[in-house]
Amino acid sequence: MNHELRTKLRGFLEDEFLSIWKVEVDNWDNPKTEPPKAPRPVLSKIVNEVIESMKVQCLVKTGISFPGWLDDPDKSTKDLIPLKNGLLDVNKLIEGYTESIDPKEFLIPHTPDFFSPVCLTYKFEGVDELSIEGTNFGQVLRFAFPGPEGLKSRIVLQQFVGYLLSQDNTYNKFLLMTGQGGNGKSVFLTVIKALLGAENVASSPLDKIADRFEASSYYDKLVNVIDEASPKIEQRTLNQLKRLTGGGDVRVEQKGKKAFFQANKCRFIITCNQIPQFQDL
Repeated sequence: MNHELRTKLRGFLEDEFLSIWKVEVDNWDNPKTEPPKAPRPVLSKIVNEVIESMKVQCLVKTGISFPGWLDDPDKSTKDLIPLKNGLLDVNKLIEGYTESIDPKEFLIPHTPDFFSPVCLTYKFEGVDELSIEGTNFGQVLRFAFPGPEGLKSRIVLQQFVGYLLSQDNTYNKFLLMTGQGGNGKSVFLTVIKALLGAENVASSPLDKIADRFEASSYYDKLVNVIDEASPKIEQRTLNQLKRLTGGGDVRVEQKGKKAFFQANKCRFIITCNQIPQFQDL
């Protein structure tokens, strides 16, 4: 558990102990007895014990990949996007969208039966129309690829962003962006990181993705952004990239921990000044 989550957990425990102490103070009505002592301090030992208890409660059966329904592993999760206020059913949105329908109609309430390491930090509150033309994102795309000649590129990028919002890796695609500086690549990547959240974006270098422990840094992310990749690619790196974009299982190992296999859900964006030598793709 990272430092940020530990800090949040410590704050929650402090609030809980303070609430218990306030109840004890409110119920203390015998001046002949000592008043309740100060709230219990939250020591690191207590935080560690709570974390270990949470780990036990969070165990899932072997063989269940994320995202998935723990109560029905065969139930599809392909078109669900976890958001702050629920699971957005994209198919239902596309098929039945009108401005008069309550946005909640397209949301499935959060449930512990839905197993996913990803949840975007913003809410779905409806859309004015199912188009990006009048949005800030649409302006970014038109800036990077202006005019009618840039239409095809704008469509591809829009489709790929939609692909990244899901945890679906069945299209066997990665995005390669080439060209010298000043062509909008950096702006587009900034938008991607803001949209998905920094916690859902990895940055493993292309020449490291096949290293023994590297998969642990990207296997549970929505995308791995590889900036300024080298034009020369080793065969083992190429093999790993094919395996990952093909939706194959990735071997995940952290130092000192047992390795396991997980169906890869992470997609890849590669930027470079010149197209790498993909000899076998």
